[in-house]
Amino acid sequence: MKLKLRFLLVLLVCLFLANYSNAQEDKTKKYELGIITSSLSSYGFIYKQDFKENSMLRISSSSFGLNITPAGTQSNTFGIVVGTEKRKNLTEKVTYSRGPEVGIFANQSYNTRNQDYDLGITPRLIYYWGLSYELTEDFYVGGEIRPSLGGAFQVNNRNNDLSNFRFDLDLNTRVRLHLVYKL
Repeated sequence: MKLKLRFLLVLLVCLFLANYSNAQEDKTKKYELGIITSSLSSYGFIYKQDFKENSMLRISSSSFGLNITPAGTQSNTFGIVVGTEKRKNLTEKVTYSRGPEVGIFANQSYNTRNQDYDLGITPRLIYYWGLSYELTEDFYVGGEIRPSLGGAFQVNNRNNDLSNFRFDLDLNTRVRLHLVYKL
């Protein structure tokens, strides 16, 4: 699992560097890079670039998380989300944003005591609404709510088949906070 996380981090850095080198050639495009969180144990990164007028393409690696319990259970989560963002300036420093996103999330847990292993895959359709406040010319902070529609598939090593499937509408979302730097 560590190798997969390292590969995904290297891939994200390569994507960023490739797009950043294009930014040096095209000064009219806007690029942004930030940190996102929805709790103290869940964080990720977000990358945005101009898509159309008042619109941005968003790619976020969301929900990095690691949890180790005294009962011997280790769990990891990871997700990647792609979408668009439409912006509207409400005041000189406050911006309203909204847009659709598509995401896929994976989680795994392993119990060292009884060797139980679970793997879950969750595809999601998300629509978000957010507000941002410009701190300086280069930085802004914000928050967004993100209701979603999706399903979840769960597989474990006890019976090696699809052990759980669910379909849900998630309206009870936490506020996701972000700190973003304009490149």
